[in-house]
Amino acid sequence: MYSQGRWGIPSDNSDRIYVITWSEAFGMWVCECPDFVYRRAQRRDACKHIQKLRDFLDHASYEQFNRLINENEIEWDGMKEK
Repeated sequence: MYSQGRWGIPSDNSDRIYVITWSEAFGMWVCECPDFVYRRAQRRDACKHIQKLRDFLDHASYEQFNRLINENEIEWDGMKEK
């Protein structure tokens, strides 16, 4: 899910959606999940949600990316968000 520079990545273990944003101040993606906040941020290491976003951005076709940005619609592992 995408909205105004914020990406929503679903948790693998619950119904939660974690928000990921690009931090200009730190020059990296940041996630609100506990793993990133309490462990990985200080090491500048990506959590699984950031890695999932990176994988999508690396492999998405122009059409998929354009649809996501223009229609605010994406599917993650069979879950559709709008």
